Amino acid sequence: MPGEIVLEMKDISKKFPGVLALDHANLEIQKGEVHILLGENGAGKSTTIKLILDLIKRDKGSITVLGKDNKTHFRLTKEDIGVVMDEVGISACLNAR
Repeated sequence: MPGEIVLEMKDISKKFPGVLALDHANLEIQKGEVHILLGENGAGKSTTIKLILDLIKRDKGSITVLGKDNKTHFRLTKEDIGVVMDEVGISACLNAR
């Protein structure tokens, strides 16, 4: 049904040593909408995606995906969405053996 919120970020803050990555960020995506994150390097695009996937921990705020908290229900959250990152994130020391 249109108007259903599928992703909601409320008052998200994330700080890395010496860098404030996100400061009280908010985002709401409703069913049927498509959003694109655009910005310069260091704008917080990858940080936002990693926070949604709970790959990094937020310092403040809440994130829900399809009505489920992404921290409490992290496995269900990841089953419900798909993301293609520009970096694979697999260590170079790993091989098929």
